[in-house]
Amino acid sequence: MKWALTILSALILGGCANWSSSNTVSTDWYKIGYQEALNGYTANWRNNYHKVVEAPENFDSEQYSKGFKAGKNEQCQQTDCNQKEVLADES
Repeated sequence: MKWALTILSALILGGCANWSSSNTVSTDWYKIGYQEALNGYTANWRNNYHKVVEAPENFDSEQYSKGFKAGKNEQCQQTDCNQKEVLADES
């Protein structure tokens, strides 16, 4: 009886793990990049973060970069920052 309960528990938990990974909500990396730029993060902070904490499987660096650039441009319009500062952060 214990073996049957153990096997049944393992199957249920395994099924839950597969269900949660296949039914996750997609991440809007453009929006995240945009918000991080508006909040004053530097262009390379996300890369440094992923060196310490593994990047998620669905990380879309292209969309993140596009959003970051748009957010940085918005931030510069709001704060009247120098456009050269934006370009220096991107390199």
